[in-house]
Parts: sequence; C-alpha cells; structure tokens
Amino acid sequence: MLIFAPPSGDAGGVIRYDERLRPIASVIDLIKASPPPPGFEPQYADPIQEVVTHEGEYAALAFVEGRMNGAPANLALGFVLLDDYYARVYGVATDAAVLAQIRPIVTELVVHDTHVLGWRRRRRVRYAPPDGWIPQQGLFEARWSPAAKADPRTILVGPALPKQLGLADAILAEALGGANPVDVVRAPYVPLATAHGLDGKRWLLRANGIDSDIVILEDESFVYCARLDTETTDEPTKHDVLGPLVDSIQRIPTPSNAELSAMFAYLAD
Repeated sequence: MLIFAPPSGDAGGVIRYDERLRPIASVIDLIKASPPPPGFEPQYADPIQEVVTHEGEYAALAFVEGRMNGAPANLALGFVLLDDYYARVYGVATDAAVLAQIRPIVTELVVHDTHVLGWRRRRRVRYAPPDGWIPQQGLFEARWSPAAKADPRTILVGPALPKQLGLADAILAEALGGANPVDVVRAPYVPLATAHGLDGKRWLLRANGIDSDIVILEDESFVYCARLDTETTDEPTKHDVLGPLVDSIQRIPTPSNAELSAMFAYLAD
C-alpha cells in the first residue's frame, strides 16, 4: 500500500494505492467496497469507464463529484482487474488546486499500473451472457444456467488460452469426454466470424447422452471457447442462446507497451 499527498499537504487531497486486494468481483461491487471518506456527499457520478492498461490488462475508472465539509470535493477510483486479485487507486481531492488534477492523475496511475503477469497467459473473457441466466463463476471460466430449474441447458464459457498447435482438438476432446468426434458429429462444422473480429467454427455434437453446441474462436494470439450442453432429446431445438453470446466475445486487448510485452509475454501460470 502506498499513500501520496499533494505539495499542499494531505489536507487538500490524498491518493492511496493498494496492489493486491481480494476477492476480485464486478466493478460495481468493487466500487461498493470502496466507500467515500466520512463527510463526503456525492452529487454527480460519471458513467464507469472501461480502460486497458499498457500491459493489456482490463481496468475501470469511476469519478464522483460532491461536497465535503461544505466545500467542493472529488472522488476518483481506479481498478486494475487481474487473475485472482485487483489493484485499486483511491483518490480524494478537496483543495481547489487539486480538484482538477485528481482525475488525470488517477487515470495515469491506472493505465500505467504494472504487474508483470505476462500477456500471453490464461485470461478471462468479456462477453454478454443470456438475459436472465444465472452464473456460477470460477476463477477463469463461468457456467450459466437458466433461471427455470426445469430447463436442463447449461453454457460454459472458458478462458482465452494462448494459441498453440492442437489446442482446438484438445478442447473438443475434453468436451466429448473421450468419445471420438468422428462418431458423434451431428452436423458438419459451420465457419463463423464475430462482430469483434474473431474467426472460428461451430459444431453440433452428441456424446454420452449430452448434446453439445460448441464454438471455438481464434485471433492471432488466443483461442476462445464457449459451449451449450443439454440432455440428448428429440425435441426441437430451442431458440439460439449461444450465438449472441459468442458474437459478443471480445478479443483480449493488445498491450500498448510493446517493449514490456516482448520481455514478459511468455510468463507461465
């Protein structure tokens, strides 16, 4: 933890940096876990800004204007979202000379926050889940189930994995529980391209009493996977819930610091 004060002293403002906080959660929950200081009265909050650090890590900024002890005050929050922890920049300004500076300073600290985890590693994926489905969140992957308990469908969204030869075949083999894909393909794969510039294939498979709708996507550096599982049935297929989710999957952002990225690109988990 580090604490910074302006030249006028900490009575006019302060910035606190915490490097490793847990548990990681949604940005809304992280903001709730970072309440304003005593006496701060919020009046206006900017929309949350999604940003990317120079290492290619997801981050977010939240700015709140208000008053404190009768005088104008600004609260600036920044979060860098890592694998199993997050870093937080927490800034408060009450001095007139610091009010206008707190936003750009916190933004600069967040964008240049450095953790050296290595860019080409297992990464969480950003996407839009089906409306009304309930998550069971793992460290890197998530399973989604319909709110109706009688609906047997589940969606698994896996992490983005560093691209390597044979990875797509390994993902298919795992989904099929060892069954030979040649014996269980229900339809030829369908090539597809997403709104975010990812290319891939979609399979309809049947193995071990489970029908699986599997999509594997790729970009230059990562492989992405999502699948819909349901019990084998002869009933007509329900409306496509996997397609819109797949189309919303975002590419892992590219680091803006090319030199740093080249130095630490292949650090392992």
